[in-house]
Amino acid sequence: FCSGRGTCDFSSGTCYCFDGYTGIACSESSYYTSAANSLPGAYFEMDGGDYTGTAVDIRTSKAGATDFNMINAKADDVEVFTVRGDGRMSSYS
Repeated sequence: FCSGRGTCDFSSGTCYCFDGYTGIACSESSYYTSAANSLPGAYFEMDGGDYTGTAVDIRTSKAGATDFNMINAKADDVEVFTVRGDGRMSSYS
């Protein structure tokens, strides 16, 4: 119920979504951003010449598998590259 991302009030049928999810059935991410023109959709800045951390850390609780993508990059709705859930990378030209 509630896509496993919230609690359901069975008397009313209403879902109360956990942080990070929204929608009638809690099936949509609420951490979505959109940008227009030349603004970046996401911008990360690791400051300092001695930075040694991880700039972007993408995690899933699901084990590595071929049935999902960790990254799917598109340009004008055309796939440019993907990183599958098992780590296989593909680029398209």
